[in-house]
Amino acid sequence: ALRKRYRLALTAGLAILLLLLPWAVRNATGGEGGGYLEQFVLRNAYNPELGTITIADLFHRILANLKTYGIFVSAQVIFPSLSPQLASQGFTGAFILLGLVITAVILAGFIHQVRRSLTLLEIYTALFLGVCLLWPEMWSGLRFVVPIIPLLLFYFLSGLRVVNRLLEDHVFRRAGQLAAAVVLILVLFSSARGMAGAAERFHRYPAQWENYFTAARWCRQNTDQGSIFVARKPSLFYLHARRQVLNYPYTSDTSRMITFLAEENVDYVILDGFNWTGTTRRYLVPAIEAHRDRFQPVYRLEDPDTWVLRLLTPAAPQGGP
Repeated sequence: ALRKRYRLALTAGLAILLLLLPWAVRNATGGEGGGYLEQFVLRNAYNPELGTITIADLFHRILANLKTYGIFVSAQVIFPSLSPQLASQGFTGAFILLGLVITAVILAGFIHQVRRSLTLLEIYTALFLGVCLLWPEMWSGLRFVVPIIPLLLFYFLSGLRVVNRLLEDHVFRRAGQLAAAVVLILVLFSSARGMAGAAERFHRYPAQWENYFTAARWCRQNTDQGSIFVARKPSLFYLHARRQVLNYPYTSDTSRMITFLAEENVDYVILDGFNWTGTTRRYLVPAIEAHRDRFQPVYRLEDPDTWVLRLLTPAAPQGGP
């Protein structure tokens, strides 16, 4: 029976891979750029000049992700109301212990389910988390595990059952039930608090995003439909601007940046107020400052400064007499 379950799970996994294969082939043959695979092998996707990762870098990445997901993210999944405190204080004090305990309970539940019956859900969860551990640590966070949060909650509850039995066997008969009831009440209370806090906080975007989307909407109303833009986060810019948009190359060579803009026939450049990666300030701003005569401001928002710059065609050299 156990061999049959393993065979069934393996067959289901291969079926999923076959279903995803056409999409992977399409991206490899029709897409532009290196995509996520290229970003995966870089030491820093926002600074390609640092080169590709080594075995030591990969080992460091896995350890960093184990720390992030095993302490920070696991606590956020089970106790959503702690997210602001975890974000501001990081891996300190009681949060470390809380995250480790939650991760241990989830692992206990996962192992319990695997021993009972290995299914496609366990294989999917293991592969999903494996990718998370291998992914660049600069992007690690709660958003990547959103698709498997229901499964993590299931394994957490399964782990509570394991703890329940251990306490009943080694402490007293009702200890496990009492502990499980207290934990579930705290989880429900934290979820309710988290939803209430989110409802109060997220009525509008942060200022930098508000300006970014406002600039994109201005471009939609005040530029030709065939205009080509360069902007950070091009897909989000497109949703509001409905204009063709590219990301700028991550290069410190200002001449190469200007050449890229010319070769792609770019009409406008968005100078955003984002600071979380620093790529605009590191790569785009130096090129603009080095060629100020090529950029004409046509729209500006403040706090933080967000500019729409028109790229001017260089003046043709005048001939002699």
